[in-house]
Amino acid sequence: MMFGTSIHWTTFFYLLIDTIIVLIAVIQNAKLKRLSLRRYITLGLLYIAYNLTGGFLPTESFPDPVIVQYIITYGVAIALCLYMIYYLYKDYDIQFLKYGYTIRNIAILVGGCFILLFLIPYFLTNSLNAARIYFTIPVSIIAFIFLGLFYRRI
Repeated sequence: MMFGTSIHWTTFFYLLIDTIIVLIAVIQNAKLKRLSLRRYITLGLLYIAYNLTGGFLPTESFPDPVIVQYIITYGVAIALCLYMIYYLYKDYDIQFLKYGYTIRNIAILVGGCFILLFLIPYFLTNSLNAARIYFTIPVSIIAFIFLGLFYRRI
């Protein structure tokens, strides 16, 4: 534990490394002006945000309710996962998504699962563990289906 929060020293170390890599990419992007480098910088910034929110939240010193902190943390994690798919899809020019499995539809499905299977069960039961289980299992199944589609394509 560092800085009076739940951040582990390894997470802090990853944050430092990610920040240095993104700074180098920003400097290179100023010289090269490549779209792929901008996507890489966005991915790096999402990794930094993910490690920051995962390491520093939830905390007792945050003025809002704990659920707001979890919404922020899960929202950043979902955004990172979806952007990772987008990054692979665009940067490596992978054409494996069928009509129904577009990134937009996957984002809508995961966002809907977050609302229906995490937030609503949390507010009804006030149990974070139950809400995590209800959300994690269906989203994991979606991820494995997506992984299967990806694997068949490569």
